[in-house]
Amino acid sequence: MTEQPEDEHLREAVDEALVDELYLRSRASFAGLVLVMVILRMFLDDVFPRSRTLVIVFYTTVALFAGRFIATWYAERRRQGWFASSRNRHLAFGVGSTTTALALSALNLAAYPHVDAVQFATLAVCYTGINAIALVSLGTSPTLYHLYMLPILVPMIGMSAMGPHAASLRLMPVMIMLFATVLSVMALHEYRLRRDNVTLRLRVAEMALADSLTKLRNRRYLLEFMTAEIEQVLRDWFGPREPKRRLWLMMIDLDHFKDVNDKKGHDAGDAVLAQLGAILRETVRRQDVVARWGGEEFVVVARDAEGDVGSILAERLRGKIAAYPFLLPSGETIHLTCSIGYSVYPFVAASPRSLGWEEVLSIADAGLYRAKQEGRNRVVGILSGETDGGRETVDTLKHDFDRARESGLVRIAG
Repeated sequence: MTEQPEDEHLREAVDEALVDELYLRSRASFAGLVLVMVILRMFLDDVFPRSRTLVIVFYTTVALFAGRFIATWYAERRRQGWFASSRNRHLAFGVGSTTTALALSALNLAAYPHVDAVQFATLAVCYTGINAIALVSLGTSPTLYHLYMLPILVPMIGMSAMGPHAASLRLMPVMIMLFATVLSVMALHEYRLRRDNVTLRLRVAEMALADSLTKLRNRRYLLEFMTAEIEQVLRDWFGPREPKRRLWLMMIDLDHFKDVNDKKGHDAGDAVLAQLGAILRETVRRQDVVARWGGEEFVVVARDAEGDVGSILAERLRGKIAAYPFLLPSGETIHLTCSIGYSVYPFVAASPRSLGWEEVLSIADAGLYRAKQEGRNRVVGILSGETDGGRETVDTLKHDFDRARESGLVRIAG
């Protein structure tokens, strides 16, 4: 099969939603970190004159925080190129959060020789609190949380256990270890809860955007998908990218499907549509979208930058459907054919905005109608001709197909 299994799609969607939540919750953590740095600066005010290293580490840490804020903001909003992958955005966030933890740990190590037992205990309380707050922003990834927590708490445990304050802070290592253990358990529990909630939410959303009979996307999904996809295509089209990305829009309709319902019953018709859904899923490429438009009509959206993907994929679909033995509930097998019309968006290369995708789909529908008129079981593509007629092209096709072709508004492929 060329399409990923449903569970794998769901896992990818859940992972992406958790990464989005990670970035969203990080905003609050940045505000908390600014407050912590202000408090630490005031707390270490009397220590600064005794340690030039501490001053350097402190302001280096502040610079890292600022850099991480900018990098996170950029990654969250751009979502193109390397940052288009949720895995890459997760990795980028992890590098930033772990770097933050290492900077805070270095700050502790630089301050430790110059603080007394009371000051060190105060620092320990402060940083265990920071780790508790981090649980809120990093709860969607227990791995990232532990990469943040352990670099801070482990050196602090070692300093309190082995340093000159060991006698007065003899219970501190045990208390921090207990605290870290509790936070680890809470992090894992928080992650499971959030993942389960996201999974449930996505399953409900998936049900609303899927056709229950064919297991394909439905019209509502296609409308939402095309809104975002067209924006991306137009950005690429007016940008420096070469070759330009296009969308091939196909309308597919089963020939004489009404006879199946009338002669074999609606259960047989449903069985045919369910099997047709499987054929379409297996034939289209991973990057393509296939949806049930209504009844026995289906729409395929094929992404393409160059070449003639439209006619090749349409002919492959037609051939597979014609060769497939549809199994009916009675045990009987039948053979059916389909007619396909297709077009391409942008329809006019020199004027990408001249026709919207809905109008291009109606042009593909006109190709489907022409395929029916010419005897069915065939593919007809309608592409832009030498004349840019804009919306006149659609109106002319509806009323006089031959005139639209003769006047150069369109040319026929397939």
